[in-house]
Amino acid sequence: MDDLIWKYVKGETNTLESEQVENWINASEGHRKKYHLIKAKYVLGTFDVTQGNIDVEARLTSFKTMATKQPVPSLKPLFRYAAVFIVLIGLGTLFLLMKGGDVNMTAPDNAIVLEMEDGSTRVVTENNKEILRNKQGEVIGVQQENELVYTKKETAVGTDQVNYNTLKVPYGKRFNITLSDGSKVYLNSGTSMRYPTQFSNKGNREVYLQGEAFFEVAKDSKHPFIVSSNNLNVRVLGTKFNVSSYEEDSSVQTVLVEGEVSLYNSNDSYDTSKKTYLTPGHKAIWDKKQHDIQVEQADVSIYTSWMDGQMVYRHMALKNILKKLERQYNVTIEKPSDSLGNQKFTATFDGTQSIYEVLKTFKKHYGIQYRMEGGKFIINK
Repeated sequence: MDDLIWKYVKGETNTLESEQVENWINASEGHRKKYHLIKAKYVLGTFDVTQGNIDVEARLTSFKTMATKQPVPSLKPLFRYAAVFIVLIGLGTLFLLMKGGDVNMTAPDNAIVLEMEDGSTRVVTENNKEILRNKQGEVIGVQQENELVYTKKETAVGTDQVNYNTLKVPYGKRFNITLSDGSKVYLNSGTSMRYPTQFSNKGNREVYLQGEAFFEVAKDSKHPFIVSSNNLNVRVLGTKFNVSSYEEDSSVQTVLVEGEVSLYNSNDSYDTSKKTYLTPGHKAIWDKKQHDIQVEQADVSIYTSWMDGQMVYRHMALKNILKKLERQYNVTIEKPSDSLGNQKFTATFDGTQSIYEVLKTFKKHYGIQYRMEGGKFIINK
């Protein structure tokens, strides 16, 4: 969709494409903000052309000369010069925002945000390359395109101080992290994870998850890796698994791809708690209210398909599918409150398909109607 928006901003879309983009823009406030950010980026990218059309130095000289003349001239020309400098200031501020500067600004709703250990925040621009520094100015890692890579420091040996970063990924986006121990984490849309910039040499390697992520944990038998979320701890030494723990969901689902994990109540110690062990090809379902775990066999490809940009739904209630579509496309969908919402469907979509194409498929094959109203999609039979 981003490519089509850029095409629209440049004025290169045909009538059908323009209508598609405009419908997308009007779908939500988040879409409108994203469109304006892309448009601003386009303006910034073509600034050399704009600058050629605006002779700033000549106008500044003219402005100074005019300001010293008597009588005082009309204010209209002054407004024109002021507008030039306002544009420059605005573009400069935008540049700092897109480059991840240290200026704390209110981030757009659709921005990936990194919260540093001192509480300061920065917008993480996708497809960017940048050095990450802590509050002392020390290099702690780098951003490589759509991944934050933290560096392991030997000086951390023997120290107990742990500093945390929190990465927040909004709906409609994904991002990756390589932790200082070499573990890789793939964050799905609408996910937040708090993690140490450097793991302590003592105790466990612990991270805190809200949302969904796939983990490839580096092996370290002396320092177990723990994912903590909604009163559930998932403990591993080195393995691959997926955890889905969105706030609005009634359960936390852990699917094991390889290795072995143990699950237990985070309010208890590992030694005293009742543990549930999971083997590859199985899924553990942690009920948030009852605090109990059920284990069942699972097709792991269904639960990891999101990493390849696919959306795979197998015998899933429509209301749950629509919630996943909201996360995937960053849109608002009013879900049916009648029995339709509980009906189960099976479908597979490619990540390149738009929300309109997905809803049209449900309409074509299942007779499910939809309409856009008040910036959101309304679903009915």
